[in-house]
Amino acid sequence: YYMTMTLDDGVARVSRETGEMTWRMATAAGDFMTHEPAGVFSRPHSVQPLDGSVLVFNRGNPSGGGPACSQAAEVAYDLDKRQMETIWSYSPGSCITVEWLGSAQRLPNGNTLACFSSAGRMDEVDENGEIVMSFTLPAGSAFGFAVRADEPVGSIPRRP
Repeated sequence: YYMTMTLDDGVARVSRETGEMTWRMATAAGDFMTHEPAGVFSRPHSVQPLDGSVLVFNRGNPSGGGPACSQAAEVAYDLDKRQMETIWSYSPGSCITVEWLGSAQRLPNGNTLACFSSAGRMDEVDENGEIVMSFTLPAGSAFGFAVRADEPVGSIPRRP
């Protein structure tokens, strides 16, 4: 299992078989080091394991410790060297700081879906951070998270 630890600014991996934490990546403390002065995590909310990396949604922390603005970020890690580094990130042109929730999802086509929940904004971007699709709710509106479904909603069976 992979989980985010908002107060520790980190991500942890827990063994399904034993229930033991196998590693912890965190800005201030953990099993991995980084050369990034501000750290790689900032109040993370979602995590998606990838091959040798994790995709997280950093909510941002304007008062310091990690990125100030909300962003989707891919953090690569080396288990042998116990090092981590941000290898890709996306945030909109203007600084958005999401106070709660938020998510990032790597799509099968390589694009990334970033949900800036409390800001009411959702962006799909390509590997260069170019916007493929953007959707913003009316002022004052928000949503929890977004998941891209390639099939029309009508074709997905409902639970009994």
